[in-house]
Amino acid sequence: MGSTSGAPPPDPTALVREVTDARRVPGSVERVLRITNGEPYDPEAAALALRDDPILAARLLGLVGSAATGLRGEHWSLEHAVNLVGRVGLRQLVTTAFALNLYRARDPRAVAIVEHAAAVAALCRYLAVWYGLPPEELVSIGHLHDSGRQMLLEHRQREYRELLKRVHDSGDELARAERQQFGVDHGALAAQAFAAWGLPERLCEVVRLHHDADARADDPDTQTALDILRVASALVRSVERKDSADARDEIVAMVEAQRLEIGRRQLEVAWPELRTVVRCARRPQGTEAAPIEDAEAALVHPSMPPRDSLASPPRREASYAPPSVWRSVAATAAVAFVAGLTLTMIAIGRRELAMAGVILALATAILVARRRPAERARRTPTPTPAAPTVSARPPAPKGA
Repeated sequence: MGSTSGAPPPDPTALVREVTDARRVPGSVERVLRITNGEPYDPEAAALALRDDPILAARLLGLVGSAATGLRGEHWSLEHAVNLVGRVGLRQLVTTAFALNLYRARDPRAVAIVEHAAAVAALCRYLAVWYGLPPEELVSIGHLHDSGRQMLLEHRQREYRELLKRVHDSGDELARAERQQFGVDHGALAAQAFAAWGLPERLCEVVRLHHDADARADDPDTQTALDILRVASALVRSVERKDSADARDEIVAMVEAQRLEIGRRQLEVAWPELRTVVRCARRPQGTEAAPIEDAEAALVHPSMPPRDSLASPPRREASYAPPSVWRSVAATAAVAFVAGLTLTMIAIGRRELAMAGVILALATAILVARRRPAERARRTPTPTPAAPTVSARPPAPKGA
């Protein structure tokens, strides 16, 4: 039962202890984290540790081939996946795989939570590349930022369902109602549980603060990760709206977007791609598994805008043209100038100079004509050889 108006919020200590005691970090996860933190790093030992936990290994393979990581490829061996993502990526993905296995999305509300988190994770990765943060770390943050809501659905199911009926907003308004009723919001609850389980400090900090509008992180990279998470979460709710212009204005007005230097023009350029990212990351409603497992590895779209389309004013405005175009324009202008000068010489009776001008104009035109095929040849992309076949993914064990 929620607290009455003016009464102090309840003590969340018992709830936090109940959540943290209900789950334990598997030994395989602890071994992988020790290996990735140790020197020298041994990827073979990490792969062997993962083989001891088939469910975790299957989840990791699903993440490596998923939409949120942006890695193309439908089939990965465990050893190939470990080498592909590297030490930092493996640590982050194992953390995400462990946390995603904590709660199964059977309830329709839980399905909606994991679908939203999958879309946020994909956008976090999309933005992380532009701002120089590890993409795998932002993928983990995006996937796990709303895990506290799943914890509340499991450990305070009746009270939390009643709360969700009263509060339809999924952002700061919901967090305030959670603090009033449970003494802690879902971000702080998940952060305390993650810290108790030994998950990365930055992950815990960003998850804890993501619904505290006035909070600022001490570390600049942590603050940037927090801003990216807030903007990505708002974008997921906005890109599907019909009033795209109003939705973009609301994003641009966010303090976090201003700190990231995201402007209206940049959002207009990136909007179709942002919508594609969100749609690719989602799954049909009503599925039990987390949406990341079967998501298509299709987010590295060939038309995806470059980094400067959001982080700085776009360079490719109407006045932009490739260097080869400017060279052709300059050569054409030179021919026109020489031709005009030749006509002037003829008009004033200087036939010798006029003849020299005609010869110069013809020579310039011949040089331009010979140069254009070479320019076209340079601009034609060289066919890329096919990637080597990757060994097939091992069959998923029962119950994975």
